[in-house]
Amino acid sequence: TVARKMKGEGVRAGVHDYCWPYRRGEHSGLYLELKSMNGYPTKEQRAFGDFVAGQGFKVVYARGWGDAWKAVCEYAGIPYSVT
Repeated sequence: TVARKMKGEGVRAGVHDYCWPYRRGEHSGLYLELKSMNGYPTKEQRAFGDFVAGQGFKVVYARGWGDAWKAVCEYAGIPYSVT
């Protein structure tokens, strides 16, 4: 199955999709979990997000690529554009 293959590749339940370990302001980096337009974070994703937020990371649950790109731009301090 897909889950078995991903586990074999080292993917762990709850760990967010993207990590940008770049200190910016008060945050140690950015963890981004990409969800579908009607998706919600799992219990494991929320627990992981709470943990890394406690370590000083900014945590974002983005609905679609537009929200994800906006979060990255805001974190990086660059203008948000969808041209």
